[in-house]
Amino acid sequence: MYKYLPIVICFLVSSVSSAQSFKTNESVGVTLSLPIINGYSYYGFSETETKEGLFGIGASVFYKHNRFKYSINGAMTTVITFTHEASDASKDINVNLIEGLVHYRIHDQFNLIGGINFSNYQFSGSYFSMDSTGLVDYSIKRNDRTMGLTLGAELVFTPHFTVAAFYRPSLYCFDKKSFKQMFSLDLRFDINLWRRK
Repeated sequence: MYKYLPIVICFLVSSVSSAQSFKTNESVGVTLSLPIINGYSYYGFSETETKEGLFGIGASVFYKHNRFKYSINGAMTTVITFTHEASDASKDINVNLIEGLVHYRIHDQFNLIGGINFSNYQFSGSYFSMDSTGLVDYSIKRNDRTMGLTLGAELVFTPHFTVAAFYRPSLYCFDKKSFKQMFSLDLRFDINLWRRK
């Protein structure tokens, strides 16, 4: 009887280790994101311009499976410039985007992110001038739609809170044919709606 004990122990150990290696960790949920710092490089009315902003909001749905997380993300970011002099020009930039992302966990506290995005750069500007009738406000608006890459890295502080840095260069512009890019630093909050371990 005892001569079979080592064989039984080996079988039990191999079964447990095999079950652990095939263990799945799945979840489905939503992510709320706050792009707190944004930087843009785009073609304005007559030249390439850069701007920074401090506002944005976004949301996504995700599916996690072990080391991978797949998400569809939408976000709106903005930069608003206020001027005080009548001769100054006011230029605003808003970017609305939707993107498909793959997050890959390479460490418990660090993820790499990649994907593609469709972005709409909404550029508006106005300037004031004096003529015989008084102060005149001239306004110009333009939408530049692009398709590009999304590259990023994510620091994981808790299972539900991360800080992510994104770089979004344009690959193709549907309207004004000029290179555009966007940087953002996001606070991201995951909310699980379904989970299986």
